[in-house]
This record gives sequence, structure tokens and C-alpha cells, in this order.
Amino acid sequence: KSKDMVTKEPIEASDDPFTFLESPTVKEEDGPTIEELIKKEVDTWSRSNVTE
Repeated sequence: KSKDMVTKEPIEASDDPFTFLESPTVKEEDGPTIEELIKKEVDTWSRSNVTE
């Protein structure tokens, strides 16, 4: 399963944080920390948008 996803996704995409959400294997290895970081970024971005 993961091999198909890796074949479809370019190697450079691995640097993109959103690719971790699409790859369950990477999510299991790195744990929920990546999701939390992304959620924090989105939350901070939305808050700053509302403030502005």
C-alpha cells in the first residue's frame, strides 16, 4: 500500500508537511507531533487572519 503512494508522490514532496497527512506510514513513524505542529500553524494563521 505505502509503496504505491511513494510511487505516485514525487521524492521532493516528502519535504512538504502535508504529505505526512497523506502517508499513514510516515505518520506512524513520526507520531502525532507533525499533526500537532500543522494544527498549531493553521490555528496561529487563522487567529492572525481574524485579528487583521
